[in-house]
Amino acid sequence: MPIDNSLSNQHIYEGRMREIEKQIIDFFIKIGLHRYLTPKFSMIFGYIIIHRALSQSELSNLTGYSVATVSNTLKLMISLNLANKRLRPNSHEYEYFIFSENTSLTPQSSKFKLDSVQKALEFFSNKKQQLETSNLTGKKGYLLLLQRIEELLAFLNIWRSMIEYQKTLFIEFMKEKSIN
Repeated sequence: MPIDNSLSNQHIYEGRMREIEKQIIDFFIKIGLHRYLTPKFSMIFGYIIIHRALSQSELSNLTGYSVATVSNTLKLMISLNLANKRLRPNSHEYEYFIFSENTSLTPQSSKFKLDSVQKALEFFSNKKQQLETSNLTGKKGYLLLLQRIEELLAFLNIWRSMIEYQKTLFIEFMKEKSIN
C-alpha cells in the first residue's frame, strides 16, 4: 500500500513522533552549520527528505518561514541541482523533492568525512530504535518516518563504504608512487 505523504491542514506527525521529527531537523541544521549552510536551508532540505516531496505552502507551514523565503531557498536548491520540482497530479501546485521516486538516497553534491557519516549513522540508528520501541506503531506517518530513516541508514552505509574504498585506493596509490 503506497504511503500518503501529502500534508493536510494538520501536521502529518503528532506528539512524540513530531518530537522525533524535530530532533531529526535539528540534526540537519547542526550538520548544515558545519558545512556553512544556513539553518533555513538545512531545515527546508531536511523536511523535504523526511516527507519526500512538499509544496512551498507546506514547507512554509512546517518551518514557519514565509512562502517567499521558502521560494527563494528552493530556487537556490534547484540552481545547485540539490532539488527538483514537478507539478502535482490534478493540481496547479508544484512540489519539491530531493531525490527521484526511482532512486534511493544518493549523494548529489555532498562530501562527507568518515567521522561525520559515523555520527549520522549513530544518530539515525538511535532514532530508528526510539521509534521501534515506542508505542507509536499505529500512528499516522509512523511507517513513512521509519522508512525514510531506514533509507538514510542504507545511504549512509553505502557512503561510508565508498569513503573507505576511496581511502584504500589512495593509500595503495601513494604506496605505488613511493616505490616508483
